[in-house]
Amino acid sequence: RASAELLFPITAAMRRDLLLSDILRFDETTVPVQVPLGGPTRTGRLWAHLGDADHPHVVFHYTPDRSSAGLRAFLEGYRGRYAQADAYKGHDFLFMPDAIREGTILEVGCNAHARRKAYDARSTDTATAHTVVAYYRQLYAVEHEARGRPPDERKRIREEKARPIWNRFQEWIDRTL
Repeated sequence: RASAELLFPITAAMRRDLLLSDILRFDETTVPVQVPLGGPTRTGRLWAHLGDADHPHVVFHYTPDRSSAGLRAFLEGYRGRYAQADAYKGHDFLFMPDAIREGTILEVGCNAHARRKAYDARSTDTATAHTVVAYYRQLYAVEHEARGRPPDERKRIREEKARPIWNRFQEWIDRTL
């Protein structure tokens, strides 16, 4: 606790800088929390927030539950244009006009979550699930190639190689639906 109190000015400065990011990525995980005096544990949430290349911080914060109140308080003052998170309905407040600032934050989906749903469906709809996972495998290969390169080069690689895959994937989805 003493260390956390000493480091608080640093983490507060990191949070202020993080909120200047154009795109903010975040997710949370459950953590067991010990009740004082040896009571049973309960489940809390530990959130990780990642800024963009100009604000490359990872800032953690804790909330006692997954309600939007803790996330709303942490993101107060965010002025960026994009937020990337899973599709949990508790995040929806971010994408409403005037939610935490003038204008709208655009929701950026998480393909890892989308792919996971297809992967989980392999036993109930084998052909469809395997097709979706195969498209993601191709897209992940492009991302692997682009990783670590400058932003303009990543964009070029994605436009040249990933866009045709996305287009074929979308055509397949339209036919399948």
